[in-house]
Amino acid sequence: MNAYEAKQAARAARMRGKAATLRAEVASSRKRDDALLNCMAGTPILVGHHSERRHRRDIDRLDASMRRQIEATDRAEELDRRAAGIEQGGRQSSSDDPDAVTKLRAKLAETRGANEAMKAGLAKARRVVRANKSATRGELLAAGVPERVATFFELMGSLPTLANGRAEERRLEARIAELEARATRAPRTAVFPGGRVEETDDRVVIMHDQKPPQATIDALRSRGFVWARSMGAWVRRRTEDAWRAATDITRAEADHA
Repeated sequence: MNAYEAKQAARAARMRGKAATLRAEVASSRKRDDALLNCMAGTPILVGHHSERRHRRDIDRLDASMRRQIEATDRAEELDRRAAGIEQGGRQSSSDDPDAVTKLRAKLAETRGANEAMKAGLAKARRVVRANKSATRGELLAAGVPERVATFFELMGSLPTLANGRAEERRLEARIAELEARATRAPRTAVFPGGRVEETDDRVVIMHDQKPPQATIDALRSRGFVWARSMGAWVRRRTEDAWRAATDITRAEADHA
């Protein structure tokens, strides 16, 4: 495990820990609510009685508690999903990872192998289907057709294509080329009236001297930028598209100083 992987593992562990804490708080809150409900069980609101105000207050408190429990449970589930994404490596390989290109090349080789296997399987399936258009799943499997292809044909009445697999190959190739090209050039900067655009190791960062108009904020959000309070800037993962989006929105020009 390299330093980046250790950092990501620690990040995922913190998310798991926070999720566990939230669930423990929900369980404790439910226990208190159950105790209160037991005290209230079977007792109607006595309108005009001195207990009416307390009874209504307890009902409001239970309602607010239930809402907080739902929000906390949703938050815990979201943290677990994010942690799982980190643990599985995610769809993109971060340039923070020094082994990113190596991992992407391994993934590309795996994808190419799977595509070639699928191509061979589809060729077998086409031969079977040409001879018998109503071939069953069992007949396809007996002919050596991959289970995925046979099941798809049984459900859809047609054979799948390699479009998705080939698209994944192209995505991986482009990502490798992007990371390799980035390693050979210095981060770019650009300026615009009232601000600056910069590339860091893994981010495109937009800094404004003052809060931009709402239309600019909306445009930034629509192009994938998020506000990083700790940096006082709008940021997005560093890609060529992110750089183009940043300079398009701000009309920034390269800083040659």
